[in-house]
Amino acid sequence: MKLMLALDVEDKETAIRILDNVIDYIDAIKVGYPLVLPYGIKILKEIKRYNKEIICDFKLADIPATNEKIAKISLKYADGIIAHGFVGEDSLKAVIEIAKNMGKKTAVVVEMSHPGAVRYMQPIAEDLALLAKNLKADYIVAPSTRPKRLKKLKEISSLPVMTPGIITQGGKIEEIKDILDEKDYIIVGRAIYQANNPKESAKQIKDLIG
Repeated sequence: MKLMLALDVEDKETAIRILDNVIDYIDAIKVGYPLVLPYGIKILKEIKRYNKEIICDFKLADIPATNEKIAKISLKYADGIIAHGFVGEDSLKAVIEIAKNMGKKTAVVVEMSHPGAVRYMQPIAEDLALLAKNLKADYIVAPSTRPKRLKKLKEISSLPVMTPGIITQGGKIEEIKDILDEKDYIIVGRAIYQANNPKESAKQIKDLIG
């Protein structure tokens, strides 16, 4: 499996300092609104110089026309984008088609890692995993905090997984290692960028996942 850094910081200098320290131990960088809102989407051009895969974590959840516009703009600078599945087939299909036409990837959120996802997302997560499969998405996003759910959703979708929730939210690498393979990503954010020594933290996590 591969290590994706969730770079959810709000300051560009902090982001660059973290990347300079951990870049040898990560395989991809996930960038979301905390960094893009203050600096704009072109901040990704600066991050791209690290020659790592960049995934836009915007969790697109709008009507098809709006999803298309956001995907087109974002994927000029990134290698992939994350979209919610719960908005339905038409909105999700719009993102996937834009990504495929641009030679980029789409990851579909089917179940999130926080406790609140259990009540509202979990009841439809298996349907969303199947939808992602049928629309030929590239990945699903499913929780490391609930290993049994992660395994089931991966099996239903037959797609590689990006899995958040490791360490800070309670997800344990040793509990999901047997579920994942070389195509899958574990997503780690605060356990790296808030660590006293981000480089050492990233190295330890990378060593754990092999």
